[in-house]
Amino acid sequence: MGSPHMRQRGALDDADRGTLFLSNIDALSPRLQLQLLEVLGETSHSDFRLIASSTVSLQEAVKQGRFRPELLSHLSQSQLHLLPLRSRPVDIPVIAQATIDELTKEQGKPRIHLADDAAYALQHHRFERNVTELKEVLSTALLRCTGTTLRAASLPALIQVPAIVGHDLSRPISQPPDSTAQRQQVLYEILSQKPMKIRDLERCAIEATLQRTGDNVTQAMRELGIGRTTLYRKLKKYGRR
Repeated sequence: MGSPHMRQRGALDDADRGTLFLSNIDALSPRLQLQLLEVLGETSHSDFRLIASSTVSLQEAVKQGRFRPELLSHLSQSQLHLLPLRSRPVDIPVIAQATIDELTKEQGKPRIHLADDAAYALQHHRFERNVTELKEVLSTALLRCTGTTLRAASLPALIQVPAIVGHDLSRPISQPPDSTAQRQQVLYEILSQKPMKIRDLERCAIEATLQRTGDNVTQAMRELGIGRTTLYRKLKKYGRR
């Protein structure tokens, strides 16, 4: 849970004799940091294990005055450094299947297996927000999945691309294309390896534009060069609305 109001929400009471997990603990306000520190110093109020995560260096946050050194001292008793998903793609299928199992259990659905083509596509996607983004992607994919196997076709089109064209898109481009002609050349080189259907190209273009614009439909409409009604119709067609 990010930036929790511990007392008001009863998080500490719920964690008594259990575990309290705080994600992005560096985002806690100074007031909540002090409140948590006071609780950790108590001996009779709550008995719980505290696990916290952060995507930034807490040592640097302390130096910048954004994080209390006393709280860091509590958290430093045991530390585990994890590389981002994009740096360990071999782990993605296992984490994805565990996430699917968790989501289907919450929804009361039968177990759904992750297909090889879906696993391949996920492994070649740069998850900038790591497991949070992976869970969002799988939640959407499960809504599109109609059987007991989650295939690449159920994933967002932008993630489907590696599975469709057999091309590793996770490798950084040393000089990103800065003109329409260069972008067309990159697309041509990808498609020359394995063709894509027009429907898939269109869906990829829409998914990529929405991701780039932060789901801003007006801006996406302008960049794609299509009208609002047309875009909404295609979003509905591809299960985005």
